[in-house]
Amino acid sequence: MSKVLEFYKYLHTIPESSMQEYKTSAFVAQELIAAGITVETNLAGSTGLVGIIDSGVPGPVFGLRADMDALNHNIDGKVEQRHTCGHDGHTSMLLAAALEIKEQGLVKKGKLKVIFQPGEETDDGAGTPAADGGGADGDPEGGRDDFGGDAPEGRELLRRDPAGRQEGAFGRRAHGAFAAFGNIHA
Repeated sequence: MSKVLEFYKYLHTIPESSMQEYKTSAFVAQELIAAGITVETNLAGSTGLVGIIDSGVPGPVFGLRADMDALNHNIDGKVEQRHTCGHDGHTSMLLAAALEIKEQGLVKKGKLKVIFQPGEETDDGAGTPAADGGGADGDPEGGRDDFGGDAPEGRELLRRDPAGRQEGAFGRRAHGAFAAFGNIHA
């Protein structure tokens, strides 16, 4: 049974500002290591980390990414961190997926990198190795969220700018907290 809800309930209690995701990063690393997944932490001196599920057979490197930070809110004159953009959910889903993939031995060839990016809300984490695919062997070959080329008829391709915002054919950008302002075509 997946641990998404269990992880979410815990991560929701420890919201942390961009580039200050120390408890979140430590929790994710602990869970990955306990599952037998290789972990690279403190990427570029940040709280970013990458879990690597290596099949031991040469092949492609794929990556999946989740953001970890919370938003700062001014509540009655006091700055508080809250997960109002869903990053606790993103982290929970990716962490649970990584554990399931490892447990079921689904990586048969190459590697899967599970990338936990810090600082998405402030764009500070966009340049960390965690955001760029992380780890000693560089970018994943697939599983990225940026696309090139022409959109199939009736569809618009979206890509991410360096800060992680969606950018579509019309050049409009969207962030998860303001997704309605982006290009949404189905």
